[in-house]
Amino acid sequence: MLTTAKKVENYLDKSFTTAEKTVVESYIKAVSKDIENYTKRVFTTTTEDRLFDGNGKRTLWINDAQAINKIERADEYYGETFSEITDYITRPNNEKPITQVELKDTWFYKGKQNIKINADWGYSDGAPEDIEFAATVMTSGIVLGSENADGIESEKIGDYSVKYSNTKQQEDYQKAISILDSYTKYEL
Repeated sequence: MLTTAKKVENYLDKSFTTAEKTVVESYIKAVSKDIENYTKRVFTTTTEDRLFDGNGKRTLWINDAQAINKIERADEYYGETFSEITDYITRPNNEKPITQVELKDTWFYKGKQNIKINADWGYSDGAPEDIEFAATVMTSGIVLGSENADGIESEKIGDYSVKYSNTKQQEDYQKAISILDSYTKYEL
């Protein structure tokens, strides 16, 4: 999750009961998922194997990753028998997330699900501070909207009604959207 109930409490300058905390945590979960869907980025890391289609080139675009643990390539068009590849570099140079793997002496054979990569997948090891801020602001707006509190502005985030009780919160919401836009991954 991209924020905590405690951060939402601090932002709203109020304390939640145990029952309210449970509800707020469900809002946080929904907002976190909405942010990842909106930005097309995952702000937590998971380690697993993923399959990719070989493209017949030296460079293969992959999902955002923090580290590559193992790359395997199948000789068949449809990946069945895999062998490890060790002679590669990652791109971009000296930056994360890793978005490309380039082979030094060979290429990724054309095929379907014939490249297997084990990596620490994700845009970052944890949510960047500005993403945490955006999640906190958006969750706070949902909390206010669910309380039927008087607000200066009302909007919708997905299936949720959002309210802000003052101009600062409304400005923070606009800032949160701007932050999300700056992280959004565009595909051509």
